[in-house]
Amino acid sequence: MFDTGVIFADMNPTDFSLAPSAACGAAGHSRRTVLFGLGGALCALGMGARPALAANTSAPDASLTALLDGLAAALTADAGHAAQQQALRTAAAQLGGIRPEKLSSDGRVLLAAVRDGIETEAALLSGAGQAGSYALALRLNAGPGLSPHEAHQWGQARVRALQAEADRILRAQGLTSGTVAERLRAFMRDPRHLYPNTEVGRRRAVEAMNAQLAATRERLGQAFRNLSPANLSVSTLPPEQATKATIGKRIDPSADGTRPGGYVVDLREIERRPAWTLPSVVHHELAPGHLLQAPFGERAHAHPVQQRYAKGYSEGWAIYAEQLAAEQGWLGDDPLARLGYIHWMLFRTGRLVADTGIHALGWSAQQAIDAVREIQGEPVAFITIEEDVSRMVANPGAAAGQMLAAACLSRLRDDAQARLGARFTLAGFHEAVLRHGPLSNPGLEAAVKNWIETASA
Repeated sequence: MFDTGVIFADMNPTDFSLAPSAACGAAGHSRRTVLFGLGGALCALGMGARPALAANTSAPDASLTALLDGLAAALTADAGHAAQQQALRTAAAQLGGIRPEKLSSDGRVLLAAVRDGIETEAALLSGAGQAGSYALALRLNAGPGLSPHEAHQWGQARVRALQAEADRILRAQGLTSGTVAERLRAFMRDPRHLYPNTEVGRRRAVEAMNAQLAATRERLGQAFRNLSPANLSVSTLPPEQATKATIGKRIDPSADGTRPGGYVVDLREIERRPAWTLPSVVHHELAPGHLLQAPFGERAHAHPVQQRYAKGYSEGWAIYAEQLAAEQGWLGDDPLARLGYIHWMLFRTGRLVADTGIHALGWSAQQAIDAVREIQGEPVAFITIEEDVSRMVANPGAAAGQMLAAACLSRLRDDAQARLGARFTLAGFHEAVLRHGPLSNPGLEAAVKNWIETASA
């Protein structure tokens, strides 16, 4: 059985005894603020992508694709909220008339991937009940499941488990005084684990990341198939040439291998990049994270409406990829690399806690800042806690949705293994959740259900 304790072990709504949902926090957000925070929910969808379903599919599949094509056109049109809302409500009603059993397996995945999102966005646009706006925003980002209060409690439980493991590692390093956050902050500044702020130091950091990448790529066959042949690599730019637009940047590889992929790591403040924080950066950004997933997305030609409701998928996959690498032993026996993984998970789980705290528990921005600082100590990402919290205020549910998407992947994997037993393969599971392109959590559930049924036959 996989170790999902860090991600999902106790994520079961029935385990919680909670008070009724409170009003949307942070003094209550107006409908305009919530809609803006959804990242431009009414922005253009980009109709250039071809639908995932082939042109010669069955009539029910073709009807579903045509319905979604019409919705995409309506949402990209220059129309007001009322027209957008009506288009969503009409589409939701039409989807209700499609019988899933008449669709192909891919059609059932597409239907599941969009149906709840369409209904949720229609409800959000209606503006009915401002107290429920955040619950809808979270649902739009993470799908149905946990309420905001349940998600917050789950996040707090995960933080406690992560900090307990971090405490054991830090104690073994001789750091016994202070909170976990305080000791993480101190350990990040330990010069023994810092690269020199020189050209040589930056070259050594990049070499170490490429070595981790090479070691990981050799093991990918244990967990994946149908991988892109594209080469991946880590690079950086001299500080005098680097800008926010050129560093911390992914270059997606092509599915056919003709375009290599890479990650331009930000080493301008290399004194904030302890060596033990970098292996999980490799796993998140490159393989098995974003740049492993990107060619699958390219091959899928996912429908734009499908992509619209897969808000947490990309980051959720990359967070899950960090966990997968740790579980599979790809960090080696280095306890400090494990500490780096835990620190990154504290950052990501802390964002869920802060997001739900602000919007469901009525936290002020300062309360969220203080909570995140007590969770992770020194920021492991190159963004200040204050900036990150500002993003959460403006974009309700996004940060929480990413972590919940990762948790969904973990839960689905463990459920599939329990159901299939000896017939379960990690490579088969990963192909099921990658081959359709970006999916909402309901879409992931449908994809895994299809795979289980096929594998069980």
